Amino acid sequence: MDLRSRFAPLAAVLLALVLASCGTQPTRAPEREINIYEQRALEAQEAGELEQAASLFGDAAATTRDDAEAVRLRFAAANIWLELERPGAARFQLSRLPAVLTEQQQWQRQLLEARLHLIEDAPERALALLEREPVPEALAARWLKARAQALSALNRPLDAARALSAWLETAPAEERMPGEEMVWALLSKVPMEELSALMPPAPDTFGGWLELAYLIRELRLRPDELGEAMQAWQMRYPRHPASARLMPQLLVRYQAGLRYPSEIALLLPMTGPLASAAESIYAGFAAAYYASDDRPRIRVYDVGADGRHVATAYEEAVTAGAEFVVGPLTKESLVALAGQAELPVPVLALNTLPDGYTGPAGLYQFGLPPEDEAWAAAAFARSRDFQRAVMMLPQGEWGRRVGASFARAFGEERVLETVYYNPALNDFSDSIQALLNLDASARRYRTLRGVLNRSMEFEPYRRQDADVIFLAAYPREGRLIRPQLRFFHAIEMPVLATSHIYTGTWSIADQDLESVMFMEMPWMFGVDDGAAPLSREAVDELWPEGGSTRLYALGMDAYRLVPYVDAMREFPGETLPGGTGILSVDRDGRVVRKLVPVRFMNNGVRVLLDAATFGERPHAESEPRPAR
Repeated sequence: MDLRSRFAPLAAVLLALVLASCGTQPTRAPEREINIYEQRALEAQEAGELEQAASLFGDAAATTRDDAEAVRLRFAAANIWLELERPGAARFQLSRLPAVLTEQQQWQRQLLEARLHLIEDAPERALALLEREPVPEALAARWLKARAQALSALNRPLDAARALSAWLETAPAEERMPGEEMVWALLSKVPMEELSALMPPAPDTFGGWLELAYLIRELRLRPDELGEAMQAWQMRYPRHPASARLMPQLLVRYQAGLRYPSEIALLLPMTGPLASAAESIYAGFAAAYYASDDRPRIRVYDVGADGRHVATAYEEAVTAGAEFVVGPLTKESLVALAGQAELPVPVLALNTLPDGYTGPAGLYQFGLPPEDEAWAAAAFARSRDFQRAVMMLPQGEWGRRVGASFARAFGEERVLETVYYNPALNDFSDSIQALLNLDASARRYRTLRGVLNRSMEFEPYRRQDADVIFLAAYPREGRLIRPQLRFFHAIEMPVLATSHIYTGTWSIADQDLESVMFMEMPWMFGVDDGAAPLSREAVDELWPEGGSTRLYALGMDAYRLVPYVDAMREFPGETLPGGTGILSVDRDGRVVRKLVPVRFMNNGVRVLLDAATFGERPHAESEPRPAR
């Protein structure tokens, strides 16, 4: 099991650490007359009325005749506005600074501008400002924290942890523990292969962090061996900042509660139209069970597909002694079970509740919803620095859900066009021309020809303001749409899709999808770091018809998750490598999957970016409602 953290997401918490330590209280000369506005600002700040304090510091700056005082007061106002995440107000204060600043003031302004970029989700610009050296000693701590936040946002956790570790050497005592946990959370993001390559590390403070991360990642599922390794680590690094508090807490966290219950109940539709899907899940669950050293008792309850019997089956399982329940599979059954007033025994459902619904305490949701892949696709697009997207979606509820999820995660204001196509057609030229603005180009030509009253040479000109196409499609439609995109002059535009475009096995027909990128579970390509009990090839032999292997991985990961979900929910930064993705659990009990990006090639498919994973569930925009 990868490393736990009390902080998630990393970038947001690091930014909070930066803001909390930025010193909104202005430094005053010991002998000077305090501007009345500044006096009132200080009083408001002391009372916790930060917005009023920021405004008053700005007023104080505007009314003083001393240029140096004005700069100091505007810095104080900008600091508070940044703490309140009001970048517009902070930017206004910076815009009022004089053109000529002292060297120290230039450094302060540069740090504030970097923090502005961080709040505005522009970590590349922030990092560019933070590369300047040597940093004045008075700003060094805040500078290192801001660098850590920028590096974390740019998916460079090792560099971010190094910066934060350097800050810890001089950090105030009250900030050290949260700082140590943040270093730990960052190191939990570093791929195991990268950590292995750094062993043995240099015998310094950061080397101690690296070795600690490596040992826990290596022994995370063997608590007894982990305890011995931690004792040896502590002897090697007795003065390490993590040795006194964090390491003992990590050891307790990993050794306590990571045991399987004595009996698990499986609620599946073993008969009826979903029996085949249930069999695949059961096979994966059983394979993980037999590969494990822990062998709890397993009881299977047939609950059907419509949800009518799920509540009764749950009660029977609890009465029979089940200490944990896995299932049900369908949304209907899950809604019925989530409508219960309470769940005395925890449930790991194999689906997710509809948007806006929540369930009782003890309910965990783990499925393969298309939203996971849309979020992962958006995260991957951002990692490639794509700034503007257009979306081509199938008509119907599925297309709407996938498109809405991608737009929300990528940024709705950055999605320039959305078109819906009829998946039953073979010719998608109308939708493609609308997507690429070729229809508008043709209309302009017809208008101009009418005005000039003569024929003209014309070549349609596609839009140039988008740099990626998000395509939601199944294999048949995808194989038709991609060549038609080429025909309409979009051959060089990257196309990003979900795994639904891939059957699971490459065929000659997939040559039409060459260069299309999509998001997929790691196990489909043998990059599962969780020691799968059966290889993908073995499962393909068991289910030669294909299509069931993803459900097999779902069952396999469901068994793996059972002893960990409580701890993972408590520490949302904690991850578990699985076949269906790099798994974590959010505060709402939803299992979040990070997926790998894959590209269709001329003769197969290839995982990109050394199996880096992408995808985080965006925060809910409104309060969820009970599933009743």
